[in-house]
Formats: sequence, C-alpha cells, structure tokens
Amino acid sequence: MFISQVIFEGEKTNEEIIMALMHKKSVEASNVKGLLSTERWLKNGQNTVGFSIVCKWESREHFKAWFSTTEHGHRGGKTEERPPITKTAYQFETVDDGV
Repeated sequence: MFISQVIFEGEKTNEEIIMALMHKKSVEASNVKGLLSTERWLKNGQNTVGFSIVCKWESREHFKAWFSTTEHGHRGGKTEERPPITKTAYQFETVDDGV
C-alpha cells in the first residue's frame, strides 16, 4: 500500500478559493484505477484555513500512473495570479516490521 497526503493552507481571506481547490482536487482523485480510498480533512484556524487530502493506493506505481495523467505531471504553462497558498506533500509506504 502507498499513501499520499497533500495539505493546502492559506489566509482566511482566501477561504473560498481554497475550498474550490479542495473540491477540484477531490474530483481529480476519484474513480481512479488503484485508488483504494480518499479522506478529506478541514482545518479552520483563527487567521488561516486549510485542507488535507489523504489517498490510499494499491501501490506507488498506481499513484505515479495517475499523477502523470493529471496536470500535476506537467509543470509550467500556468501564468494566472494566485493567492499565496502553501502546499505540502507527503508520501508513505507500508512497513513490514513483523508486528
């Protein structure tokens, strides 16, 4: 199993943009071969808002195949102004430690 997690966070004044981004990312990560499950988490702070999408995949190869077919795999080309939104990505693989 392979797990990918992406966290998007920004100022509260950009909440509408961040929520639209969460919806877009959720749609991108639905009905994909090798995707086992998806969870979305919301964080509302006093001055910031953010969300996390956690996807569980059958394998790293399934994730990479999906990633290469989305806009994620194609860098550049976007020139529109965007508000400052922090993106942090994590990837994890299962550990077989005999427990």
